[in-house]
Amino acid sequence: MSNECNAVLVQVVSIQKYIFSSNKLKENIGASYILEKLLFGHNGLLYNTLRGFSFAPFELEDWGKAISGGKFEIGYIGGGNALILFNMVDDAKDFIKNFSLNSILYFPGLQLAFGIKENFVKDNYKYEFQILLENLRSGKSGYIPLTSVFKHGITADCPLSNESAEVKDIKSGQYISRVSYSKFLAAIHAQKNQFTTYEELGDDYQLTDETDKLGQEDEASYIAVVHVDGNGMGKVFANIESLDELRLKSKAVSAKASSAMKSLIGHLVKLHKDNMLDELDLKMTDKKFILPIRPILVGGDDITFICEGRIGIYLAEKFIEYFYDTDERSKPYDSPKKLMDGACAGIAIVKSHFPFYKAVQLAEELCSEAKKQAREEKGTSWISFYYSATTFSGNLEELRQRTHSSPHGSLYFGPYELFNSTSEKSMKVLKDSILYFKSKWPTNKVMALREVIADTKGAIQLFEKEMQEIEHELPQKKSIWVNEETPFFDQIELKDFYLNSLLNATSDENNN
Repeated sequence: MSNECNAVLVQVVSIQKYIFSSNKLKENIGASYILEKLLFGHNGLLYNTLRGFSFAPFELEDWGKAISGGKFEIGYIGGGNALILFNMVDDAKDFIKNFSLNSILYFPGLQLAFGIKENFVKDNYKYEFQILLENLRSGKSGYIPLTSVFKHGITADCPLSNESAEVKDIKSGQYISRVSYSKFLAAIHAQKNQFTTYEELGDDYQLTDETDKLGQEDEASYIAVVHVDGNGMGKVFANIESLDELRLKSKAVSAKASSAMKSLIGHLVKLHKDNMLDELDLKMTDKKFILPIRPILVGGDDITFICEGRIGIYLAEKFIEYFYDTDERSKPYDSPKKLMDGACAGIAIVKSHFPFYKAVQLAEELCSEAKKQAREEKGTSWISFYYSATTFSGNLEELRQRTHSSPHGSLYFGPYELFNSTSEKSMKVLKDSILYFKSKWPTNKVMALREVIADTKGAIQLFEKEMQEIEHELPQKKSIWVNEETPFFDQIELKDFYLNSLLNATSDENNN
């Protein structure tokens, strides 16, 4: 293919909304599988649409290779985007028509946007790609396609979505929308292929597609929704000068996320074999243990997974350790080979049947809260969390104002920093303090501390004096309030959301 071509940029619009619009975990998993495998994966819709322009089989992974005598080449695929370079402009337009039509037929509800740039000069990638992006944005703002069957007054509503009920679900006997039906079908494939995706599961473990089977004791138990995002990656990709550099970094980021999740799965398997998860109520199906985690979105630098509530903080920190690994942390801050400037996570700890989309939104807001701290301190990684026993309304700022404010200051001490054991807001200090309360303080005294934190200054001083007299010092020998901040409310809140075995293990690791 010559240096000058016709570029088509495909973008999935509102990925989070498409994946997490349902409260059914099966639908979430299915939607994610559609994007990752059935849309852009091997032998998926993109591949089969491009086969119409090719007289010989090819691989989507062959980025930069001229296919079918130079008819087209794959620019890159990743993060819900695909760049395809065509030799002939008519082929580019036919591709857009065919791909958009097939996506409506096979994956209703999925919204795609397209940008096209004729005479795209590959050697002038940065300039040309900006024009292509502007064309895509212009198309998105000017037209919103209808990608599901239009609702009529005589059509029943789908009980799972806000669409028309058109297809009978054999399992439930209910009529559901084609949007939900396509996701359920994809979830079946995802469950079957989990052992190929995660070889770490081996013969004794599996992943579930049911929220109630994550290791909780009962329906009143908690789950944790974890959202992880790499720091500064938008800037890294915005500064890319060539198509070859884009390909290299896109593959590297995707490999990092995939490798990190596989490592996390393998780590959970080891924890179970070492009897470190005995406090959880792990279920069995077909003689396989169900791990207390379910990856949902693992694409590029955006990762979302769900797990049992008592291991959410632990797994978020562990995932970042694998994602922003030792090799990546050792690279100089301004190194062109550095993919990210740290990573942050938001953890929403909610009841098992809490509205899922709302929990995901909260986790994303918490991640943004952590990333704000990371922007102030370059090269750092942070975790932010929120625990709720009930449903709620409003954004994170409003929630904090209602539940974490007192006359003395903020009850929330976070976000908490990773890879730094000396900071008073480090994860190490947080975990050490939780362990201290669990092992050194009676439960009634811990709860008395929780109540007195927001009480009058006199009550606080009296409580501190009483604890000194009975030799119950606070962690790090601190006063309850210092400079309108207190670390103790968070420590008490997380007391029931961190397994004793994992606290002891991390404490031993830090001491060694």
